[in-house]
Parts: sequence; structure tokens; C-alpha cells
Amino acid sequence: MRVTVLFGGQLAEAAGVHREELELPEGSSLADLLGELGRIHGPRLTSAMAGRVLVLVNGRALSPPGPAR
Repeated sequence: MRVTVLFGGQLAEAAGVHREELELPEGSSLADLLGELGRIHGPRLTSAMAGRVLVLVNGRALSPPGPAR
């Protein structure tokens, strides 16, 4: 599935882009998306995302996954 990610503020600065399109396997979760973004952009983006991410899917807000336990 194709996903469009819009970055603002500190996240755009950390990622080095304001918009990115990714292709993820069907059935991917929000955690999968955030993990892929961290893999692509590294620890600077992962750190910037911690606790400060607003996720909208088709205009509806979702809660990002909590830290792994």
C-alpha cells in the first residue's frame, strides 16, 4: 500500500524532507510505518518522534503505539 507522510516542524528538520511517499506491504501497522521511517531517517527522527506524533489516516486521528515492552 502507498502511504504519504507529511512532516512538520522538528520532524521535517530531523527527516530532511516535508513529504515522503512509501510503499508498505498490505496489512502494515502504524508501528511498521514508524519503524520504517526510523530505519530510513535514523535515530534523529526516531528521537524527534518520541511522544510527539500526530497521525491521521484518511483524516482520522490515531494513537501511535507505545514503547515496546
